[in-house]
Amino acid sequence: MVAETVSSYGRLWVDRPQTLAVLSDFFIFLTGGMNLAVSVGWARDEYTLQFRICWYIGVAIGAFIAPPLVQWKRKRLYIILPNLLVAASAIVAVSGYQYLGVGIASRYIDGICIGLATVSFITHVSEISSEHRRGFCLAFEQIGLAVGAYVQMLYTSLWIQGTNFSPSLLMGLCNLFFGCMAAFLTYTQKDSPVFHMRKGDETSAVACVNVLYQPPIMTENKQLAITDIKMYVAMNDSMSLGESFAKGLVPLIKMIIYRSMLSFIISLPIMLALNDGGIISAPNVINWHPILYGFLGVLGPVVASTTLGGIGHKWLSLFTLLVAGGMFLGVGIVYHVDSNLSVEVRMSMVVALLMIGQFLGGIFAPSTTVFLGEAFPLKVKPYFIAICIIVQNMVGLIIVCTYNYTSYNEFVYCVVVGVIMMFFAIVFAFTLPETRKRKLREAQEQFEYFFNFKVQ
Repeated sequence: MVAETVSSYGRLWVDRPQTLAVLSDFFIFLTGGMNLAVSVGWARDEYTLQFRICWYIGVAIGAFIAPPLVQWKRKRLYIILPNLLVAASAIVAVSGYQYLGVGIASRYIDGICIGLATVSFITHVSEISSEHRRGFCLAFEQIGLAVGAYVQMLYTSLWIQGTNFSPSLLMGLCNLFFGCMAAFLTYTQKDSPVFHMRKGDETSAVACVNVLYQPPIMTENKQLAITDIKMYVAMNDSMSLGESFAKGLVPLIKMIIYRSMLSFIISLPIMLALNDGGIISAPNVINWHPILYGFLGVLGPVVASTTLGGIGHKWLSLFTLLVAGGMFLGVGIVYHVDSNLSVEVRMSMVVALLMIGQFLGGIFAPSTTVFLGEAFPLKVKPYFIAICIIVQNMVGLIIVCTYNYTSYNEFVYCVVVGVIMMFFAIVFAFTLPETRKRKLREAQEQFEYFFNFKVQ
């Protein structure tokens, strides 16, 4: 939005309020990461199927009810609602950690919170971030999920058997802490100038722009940003609801498939293959593989957050998706021969391939959030984002519900998923636009075309 040319250090200073505005949501996503890790098998206890899938259902419910509430984004009740749900989920978990039913209720609540927060976060942060900072700010969703999952994997893998303390209680206490931090940091959140401009309140929109960029005084470049917001809102308001729906359908199909790739990367079969490989390849080193695997899962989106704005969103992400698919395909080939499962060298290959796939998948993940924030016309944007989130979590749920561990099923899953990821990486090379340093208006226009094959 702000058009001046400044140094990298100067840009960090100019856009600093935008980064601070996402910190509250970051702590909410930490709780989601912990629950996601439990859903794909990173837990000390053996849980029922309902326990594992209830979080996915909760996220889908939250995403379903989120779009109408996004219109209330700047109302204090809706700002604090995800924080209240996180706190409620944690309190429920802590108060009845020894009961399975209480744990299920807690995970439902957290899932609803994550569904609400995800739709709201992507919609809102894409509007308050400049074209220079949008990729970095939106990456906080996947960074938060990855860090939360790593916390869950760490204490699960390092837990000492017989400890007089429940892992479920510890998880509840962690979520309570994250919820308190999220509530405390709500004061850093900023209003969306696009939201106010759509309501016809130009004065509030100008005030929003004034606080989203340093220095907190009106400058010529902020005037240019306000003009660009007016053009973005006018372009979308000129379209009827039906026209917005029609122009959003092609991006919706692309984004449903693109976002669903995450459910293949973070899944129960991958966790089981990693455990197999870790135990066989290094039997004398207890639970080393989750520690390194989780760290690489965090490192991936952190690396992506620092490169999306410079290198670009499209080509780096598609390259990592392609290679990650190749890694999973390699794991499937190893599982094709049953005798490989007891060979240390072969299972070391499985671990190495999955580690690389995890790192590359982490680099890929933030681009899904960035593209969701750019792809859709304003009138249908929260609804289409919600559809993508719902489908993504239903894919994850189906994998958990239908997967039955055998070496053959592991072979089939890894080969099929690897081929799917590689195939769509090639397809998206011809159909996704490169939106690096593009204004929201320009990015939205690019997504309307089915074919997009520009290097820049």
